[in-house]
Amino acid sequence: MACKMGGELWSVEIPLKHLMVVGIDCYHDISAGKRSIGALVASMNQTMSRWFSRCVLQQKGQEIMDGLKRPFIDALKEYLKHNNCLPSRIIVYRDGVGDGQLQSVATFEVAQILESIKSLGQDYRPKLSVVVVKKRIATRFFARIGGKTVNPPPGTVIDTEVTRPEWYDFYIVSQAVPSGSVAPTHYNVIHDTSGLKPDHMQTRLQAVSHVLQLAGEYQSACPLSVCPQTGVSCGPEHPQGAQLAAGQPPLLPLKNKALCLALLVFCFFFVTGSCLCCILCSSG
Repeated sequence: MACKMGGELWSVEIPLKHLMVVGIDCYHDISAGKRSIGALVASMNQTMSRWFSRCVLQQKGQEIMDGLKRPFIDALKEYLKHNNCLPSRIIVYRDGVGDGQLQSVATFEVAQILESIKSLGQDYRPKLSVVVVKKRIATRFFARIGGKTVNPPPGTVIDTEVTRPEWYDFYIVSQAVPSGSVAPTHYNVIHDTSGLKPDHMQTRLQAVSHVLQLAGEYQSACPLSVCPQTGVSCGPEHPQGAQLAAGQPPLLPLKNKALCLALLVFCFFFVTGSCLCCILCSSG
């Protein structure tokens, strides 16, 4: 509730200054035959607790975004508005892309991102990294610790032997699970001008996985957890979908602070009343 009203429960120190992290994903409602929604979110502050969001309508089942330029420019302008400067580093996370679509992302989406950056001025040349993230994979890893075969500890990185020689890819185990085998996340860097060493890149990706202000375990980067919320809430049958169709920018769900404040007050009086009833019953 505190996060809905603009509070920050925790943060992760990321030493890269003037960094903007972007998440891109697409939402498909194939069963209902609705048009697909492309969603983009971008961090607006150093602690990555403030997010900008935009959605674009696409053809049914379309995964590759062809209207990425306008939302990306809006994100850069919004960052400039909040920080009085443009980001010097940009890390883009792309979810929902299979191995067969990597070249399409590099050809179409990365080109749109570069055009968006170029449109803000010839002298503006931020360091850019584009990372394709895959969570739904069958790969599993195990560690031999104390003579037992167990899940690898959180933070484990696998970047040799099982990776592809023609790719800049690696696996990260970002979370622990109480039972079963832990699912790693596969990262594939398809564009990189950041100059970061692989170890530094992996450390930053692991840190960003833990800045989402929600309870629970995290498997991948925070922006990719925010994107599905944006895409679902802006579907054609949702009230914000009408805003999108009218050309108005959609908002993330539950961003109305007045509603959140009313819910918080209700919860306070509900808990206080319950405690008072328990005291009266016990004393009687």
